[in-house]
Amino acid sequence: MRPLTSVEKDLVRWFADRVDESRGRHLLTDLEHATADDDDFPIVQFHVAGYTRPADTLERPVPVNAVVEDADGATVLLELSEDDNARLYKLEMHRCERGDLIGPDWTTLRQLGPGEVTNLGVTDLRRARICRWPEVTKDGD
Repeated sequence: MRPLTSVEKDLVRWFADRVDESRGRHLLTDLEHATADDDDFPIVQFHVAGYTRPADTLERPVPVNAVVEDADGATVLLELSEDDNARLYKLEMHRCERGDLIGPDWTTLRQLGPGEVTNLGVTDLRRARICRWPEVTKDGD
């Protein structure tokens, strides 16, 4: 286990600011007591002190769709998730173009707009996978 980095803490706070007040409070409370698995970048598995996660838990994405640019300009999708008990669980970063994640430019972090489309990096349009994110309001409806 390791302490969270300042970037990881800032990202959880960023997501917490964009969800309903109750969910945001829970994320921030868990953040105060969270550590992470060693060497798990670009997937950060959180552990909350004093909380034992059920072995058969499922993850549930926090309803905020976020993107950031990688150092070379490639789009990176960010997903923060909770477990079945609405406890801080995982932060995942998915690069939408071929290649490894280099280093996100956090100044470009933004929430996807309603109906905004993100190409998942396929150049052959016959095999293209396109994500159209549903409209999500601050309270998750």
